[in-house]
Amino acid sequence: STLRLTRITWQTNRLAAAGDTTEFESKAELHVEWEREISTTPGLGTDRKPIAATLSDAIAGKPGEYLLEALGKDAHGHDILTSLTFDVAGPGETVWNYKNPYAVDLVTDKESYAPGQTATIMVKTPIAGDALVTVERDRVLRSFVTKLSGNAPSVQVPLSETDAPNVFVSVMLLRGANESPRKIKTPEYRIGYCELKVARPNDKLAVTVRPAAPTAKPGEKVQLDAEVRDASGKPAADSEVVLFAVDEGVLSLTGYKTPDPLGFFNTRRRLAVQTSLTLPTLLKEESEEADFANKGYLIGDGKGGPTLLDGLRKNFLACAFWNATLRTDAQGRVHAEFVAPDSLTRYRVIAIAASKQNQFGTGESAVEINKPIMLEASLPRFGNLGDKLVLRAVLHNTTDAGGEADVELQLDGTAGAQQLKRHVTLPAHGSVPIDFPAELVATGHAQWRWSVRFVGAAQKTELQDALQSELEVGYPAPLLREVQTKRVEGNDAELARISDPQILEGSGQVDVNVANTRVIELRESLHQLLHYPYGCVEQATSSLLPWLTVRDLRATLPELAKSDAEIAEAVNKGVNLLLSMQTSSGGLSYWPGGHEPMLWGSAYGGVALALAQKQKFPVPAAEAKKLFSYLSEQLRGTATDSTGYGLSDRCLAVYTLAVAGKPEPAYHDLLFQKRAKLSAEDRALVALAVIESKGPKAMIDELLKAPTGNDAYVEQFFGSVVRENALHLMAWTLTQPKAPRVDELAVELFRRRSNGHWSTTQGNAWSLLSLSTYLRQVETGDKNATGQIVWGKVTAPFSVNKDKPLAAASFPITNNSEPIRVSKTGGQIFSEVTAEARPKLIDQPRQNRGYAITRRYAKLGDDGKLSGAENLRVGDRVLVTLDIEVPRRATYLAVEDPLPGVFEAINPAFKSQEVVAGETMGTEWVSDYRELRTDRALFFADLLYPGRYTLRYLARVISAGNAIAPSAKIEEMYHPERMGTTETLRVQTESLK
Repeated sequence: STLRLTRITWQTNRLAAAGDTTEFESKAELHVEWEREISTTPGLGTDRKPIAATLSDAIAGKPGEYLLEALGKDAHGHDILTSLTFDVAGPGETVWNYKNPYAVDLVTDKESYAPGQTATIMVKTPIAGDALVTVERDRVLRSFVTKLSGNAPSVQVPLSETDAPNVFVSVMLLRGANESPRKIKTPEYRIGYCELKVARPNDKLAVTVRPAAPTAKPGEKVQLDAEVRDASGKPAADSEVVLFAVDEGVLSLTGYKTPDPLGFFNTRRRLAVQTSLTLPTLLKEESEEADFANKGYLIGDGKGGPTLLDGLRKNFLACAFWNATLRTDAQGRVHAEFVAPDSLTRYRVIAIAASKQNQFGTGESAVEINKPIMLEASLPRFGNLGDKLVLRAVLHNTTDAGGEADVELQLDGTAGAQQLKRHVTLPAHGSVPIDFPAELVATGHAQWRWSVRFVGAAQKTELQDALQSELEVGYPAPLLREVQTKRVEGNDAELARISDPQILEGSGQVDVNVANTRVIELRESLHQLLHYPYGCVEQATSSLLPWLTVRDLRATLPELAKSDAEIAEAVNKGVNLLLSMQTSSGGLSYWPGGHEPMLWGSAYGGVALALAQKQKFPVPAAEAKKLFSYLSEQLRGTATDSTGYGLSDRCLAVYTLAVAGKPEPAYHDLLFQKRAKLSAEDRALVALAVIESKGPKAMIDELLKAPTGNDAYVEQFFGSVVRENALHLMAWTLTQPKAPRVDELAVELFRRRSNGHWSTTQGNAWSLLSLSTYLRQVETGDKNATGQIVWGKVTAPFSVNKDKPLAAASFPITNNSEPIRVSKTGGQIFSEVTAEARPKLIDQPRQNRGYAITRRYAKLGDDGKLSGAENLRVGDRVLVTLDIEVPRRATYLAVEDPLPGVFEAINPAFKSQEVVAGETMGTEWVSDYRELRTDRALFFADLLYPGRYTLRYLARVISAGNAIAPSAKIEEMYHPERMGTTETLRVQTESLK
């Protein structure tokens, strides 16, 4: 073989390019320095790894770029070649491949370094001179000045522990005018950057974790031992250890990797220093180079434990053990134990260690929970009343003996089956599926018990297992709900009459609540807020506000009657949901995980966060500050904004900042001056901001003047005339609670209810806030009353007083059209009657109340082809297609598609244009947000124009049976009366044989 060393030199010409810029044209010239013949030995063994040849040192005589090549022939005479390039630093002159008139390349002598080592960095420069060398990261860490000569000089940079995981080195080279070889003397500069990776091998801890035994039975104690040692092998005493065990099956669903704290805390840091010079602004003396453009460069890196059980397995845990408070002893060891749960699975045991010296490490092992004979239920994730399912369990035998097994299923009242016992033959180390056809006959939380008795061959062994499986059984048709409220001043009155025949024919109950305060009439709006099914920034805020604004009324609003810990948990959950929408700007997006801030949503969410802060709930200070700063910054364009929506958003923003204790009085004045362009609602918001910041009363009065003929309601974000009404009521109540206008606004707002609430989350939230404020101010009188509630032949006594303002009674629904009445003595009472029933008819027809929606299923083959949804089997993929007709421009639409119990959704964005023969597709529906839940798929669009749309996603068959797919629904979230539904469907699936 031949070894050849070639020096590469460059002939570089500087060219003028378009726009008064400079380019370089370079041509490589190759100069062979030497060639040597060497002997190589072919690789031996199965891997054929070549045997290295020993060479004498080769000396490169000049600085520059070199090419080293090895040439030879293989056993068949074919030419083979391998090569590498390298650079040589040192005194002397060379020409590099220049590509930029001001930037130079810096080349490091190693890919990574250790603390205490010195990095040698070669500078490929066309000029010599004084060099400012800086070591940078988030700031300039240190610097020095050195003199560089020749075209391949090098600088030495010592590295320390604090330089890990990486630093950046900048070399700024300056040649003064006196040293310039040019005809007309002029100062010159060059600049270059490189990154130095600094590893800290001593920071890695070696962690081993071992279970005492590789397997355990449910209920047995699992012993765990972990050992932590440093890089030198010595015990890492007094290190913190987090030890946990998680179901491997759960981890595999998300591709979970064991945490790497060393990698996390040593993540590559970005360069946060910008370097610029004023030198490029000097007017060039040479006429051919003269221009008035800034040739400065900004250079950076460019990257921006359960207890023992009695034999019935029912404690199935994804996380079997967690302990974050362990510390190693003097030998670097920790010990822990936990009771094995009932899940028959493999648990990954993970240990994460951290020492006081900022050393980190991880280790993992596994423990398997099993039994000689095991029953494993394989059920759908949910079901609906009327579903006919095949309830399957798989019987496993891990012993060396086959035998006979008797399996029994015990159902509760939610299901019925003709056969509940099976006898099967179970081979050694084998498995047998066991099916029980059953029908779901009642709703609720199902708990079913499975048991097996196994007798081995020749009657030598007898083994048992038992487990409990659980399933939520729902109702496939929408719940019917009717709410009526009444004020009772006399001694006898009719409270309500159930008018909906579907309710009277259905199954359910009537709840009658009486109270000595009209706060009871706010209960349904509270119910609607706390149980709203979606979670955009508006809905999340509206659901959080009751916990912050009406907690003092929880004696009358039992849904808020929680412990302080439960309330804190609810508030914390709401705060975290809002902050999951925070963008890099500080503002909140409309949906969790969004990237574009929404001013209105940011301001509305800010109201809740400000109230939570005021009430001492934990709100991350940095995130809150960032949000309020964003709102303040968005006010800056108010003076020039003449758009209704732009000013409207800012009106809410000034109110939020006032609530947060950060009022902007200058913008109160500016918006006041623009009041002629503001809607009545926006004027109320500005008035509330002025009230909150204790501003001028005259300004408030002017903003709250009675509306003129030109003050018709203006459609706004999520708005309604209800919100406008509520905001005015709150402002009037806070400033003039005794004014006749206050009662007028309250009466009007109560009148706008439908079925006990105000239809939307915005209507309910602001009405709840304003009316609770109003009722606190105006309610007086006798708080004592006693009496009885009568419906047909059923009577329920009640009593209310100052300490117990609420009484309740419940009646089962019968086909009783008689009115519900009350007789009492004492002061006035207020009532809320809620009738809630499941309709008798499960199969629902298709509806079109502004939107048409149809649903169809198709089987997706392994080849990507679609066919009809007949003969579906467990494991098949199903394409769900929803066709939607939108007749008019619409905002904030929600599509909800309930799944049959035998399906699970697997892909929310199926893009194929494949169709079943004879079908057509509309415009692709583009979701602004989507969710896949256990029992349904949700899709949301913030804006749609008229047209026909098609929405598709994938599901998988996970169980056999005949199941109901409840009606899919589309609705405008802020105009719920505009909606459409599909008919219900029944889906037949079969087991795998």
